Amino acid sequence: MKNIFDINGRIFDECKEHRDDNERIPMLLTGEYGIGKTNAALLYCIRNPGSLYFSFKNIKSSLAPSIFAKHYSHIFSECYDWNDFFLQLEKYAKNIVPAVFFDDYGDRNDKEEFSNCLNDFLNRNKYICQIILIINKGERMSHLGEAFGVVMQEFNPVIVRKAFDRISEADAFRLSALTDGYYELLKLYNDEISFEENIKQFLNNGSPFYRFAVDYLSHFLRSPESYNSLLYAIALGNNRITEMSDFTGFPKNKVDKYIKALQEIRLVWKTKDRNGHSIYVIKNNYFKLWYKYLFAEQTDIDGNFSDDTIANFINELEHKLVPETFGKWCCHWIFIHQNRLSDRIPHVYEEKNLNVNINGIVFDYAETVSGKLILLKTFINKPSKEEWLEIEKAALTVTPFYNTEFIIGSMNGFKEYYWNINRKYDNIHLVQLQSLNI
Repeated sequence: MKNIFDINGRIFDECKEHRDDNERIPMLLTGEYGIGKTNAALLYCIRNPGSLYFSFKNIKSSLAPSIFAKHYSHIFSECYDWNDFFLQLEKYAKNIVPAVFFDDYGDRNDKEEFSNCLNDFLNRNKYICQIILIINKGERMSHLGEAFGVVMQEFNPVIVRKAFDRISEADAFRLSALTDGYYELLKLYNDEISFEENIKQFLNNGSPFYRFAVDYLSHFLRSPESYNSLLYAIALGNNRITEMSDFTGFPKNKVDKYIKALQEIRLVWKTKDRNGHSIYVIKNNYFKLWYKYLFAEQTDIDGNFSDDTIANFINELEHKLVPETFGKWCCHWIFIHQNRLSDRIPHVYEEKNLNVNINGIVFDYAETVSGKLILLKTFINKPSKEEWLEIEKAALTVTPFYNTEFIIGSMNGFKEYYWNINRKYDNIHLVQLQSLNI
């Protein structure tokens, strides 16, 4: 795997821009746990000699000045408190003008003295260095005053494709759907073997792929066991509070309390079903698969899951989650190309507009915007002429042909017939993997 940050690069550009424009406030780099924030910081330090990296992980703030000073003993003498630490940093930074990273800032709620001394340091010094605090989404930013925020996003399918020398466009998308663009999972992929062989290696209870879910919950929650039961219940289709209570045996008030905690760490989100009832779903594909197929399964003596478990895991990914993910990216394509479709913003993320049945054809998205019908229908394989005629027939039951914008998505391209009608009519839009260059 190539270094994915060579391709992305955004984080470094924003660091440099912030250093020039906002010298007296720290930069706050945030993103999901496992997204690659630490890797980005360490790589930045390698490429920018003189920059410094510190981590609060598993360290009390009161002990950190001494530990940090020992890490860079050629820069710091012994430090007993934060005031001493920042005075020594001030002497060093005057000649170097470095970026200074403090990772795991949200690891403990004990940063008041650190924050006060940091603010004093920044108020005394201008253009001396860039302070970057790194925090996971969902962690509390204790005692932090003004800061310039930069959010590190998951890596999209286009970047995933460019990160590997020997991976097909389709496999890159499948990998993106499986990992949700998390760097800690992406880096485990071996492009010298097939996608299926990679999954077989992932599905071992000692593998980093398996351990990521365990580590994620352990990082945010003191007692993950009860939360595991709820996530397992949701993965099996128990999406309402009452259903979760019945499945786990927990009283409803306890379920409600735990669900709120899972929402805070963005593992679960609240939506509504077709009848308008509140339901809770697991946010991303990796955790959906992990809890549905791996959480309660037994392994053999080597930690491997059964052939049936592996087959069910792959089947769910291939026939449900990959198509759903492709549909979501096609919805995003509609959103970013909205000016081509309507003079008003389409609501492509609202549940009521998704999986809409029109005359027997289920559209990924359907909505009337400013009097014009916008339809999205996606396919994994190349759609046939007959499938187009069915789409057209369904649309005509609602509104005339010229009053409809047709978006047809296909992961594996289109037959010549579709390109012909695309050239003939300007209200037929074809979206394939190459189109998702976001």
